[in-house]
Amino acid sequence: MPAFQEAEDVESRVYVKQLEDDLKRQKERLKELVTQRRRLRDEIIALSKQIDDHTARRNELNGEIKKIKDEVAQLRASEKNLKEEMERKRVVIKSRSTKIRISEKEARAQLSRLEWRLATEHLDPKEEAELVKEIERARAILREVEAVLSMRKNMGDFEKKIGEIMSTIMEKNNEKAKLVETSNLCHAKIKQLLEDKRMKRDELSKLDSEIEEAKKKKDELFMKMVEIDAKSYLAKMRRVLIMQEEHAKRLKMEETVKNKLALDAQEKLKRGESLDWEEFKAMIEAQGGQPR
Repeated sequence: MPAFQEAEDVESRVYVKQLEDDLKRQKERLKELVTQRRRLRDEIIALSKQIDDHTARRNELNGEIKKIKDEVAQLRASEKNLKEEMERKRVVIKSRSTKIRISEKEARAQLSRLEWRLATEHLDPKEEAELVKEIERARAILREVEAVLSMRKNMGDFEKKIGEIMSTIMEKNNEKAKLVETSNLCHAKIKQLLEDKRMKRDELSKLDSEIEEAKKKKDELFMKMVEIDAKSYLAKMRRVLIMQEEHAKRLKMEETVKNKLALDAQEKLKRGESLDWEEFKAMIEAQGGQPR
């Protein structure tokens, strides 16, 4: 083999080895990128589940908050109605109280005194009739006093109910405040998870581009290997054809030489000359025999 061809083969083998190493490294790189993408997708799925869970929890909390708001609104409506009723009763009490100038004790004492007179004193019909009228007036006054006292007592009941409602509203508002705080924490967590998911998606998009580029480089290296293998195969086939042609030429030349040697041997025999072994063998082979 010529020296330049041997050097060219060595250089070709080095180039092929480098291509094989580059292709191997590119395949490993591609495998690593695909593994990273699979991991990223799993992380994105996990983030989506967390977002769904926190969103469901936040919605549940917001539903409870709305329920409490509705309850507080109803309580405030009841409080307003009670206060309005109290104000009406206060006006009535003030109006009726101004007409009364006597206490319950005094009203009862006056009624007892009048009833005692009616029971113990001997009165003529006219005086008795007047006394009966006074007793009825005293009873009316006492009923009015008792009515006012009853309304004042009811005012205390109203104030107690309003106090209970206000206490309940405070408890509901405290409960709502805690729920709102928890809901806000859920909302903040959702925002953070959405941001994490967005960053992961950006990373995934970048990774997809890297994978496509890595695939492209791998395919380019593979096609170069295929091209080199094809060229190597063609070169090998050309060498085989050249060797076959050279061998055919060599056989043809040998056949020509043998034929000439056989003809020369026949001429020498005709002239009565002796033959050497090569001439004798060529003549016998030309006649289709085998020399012994």
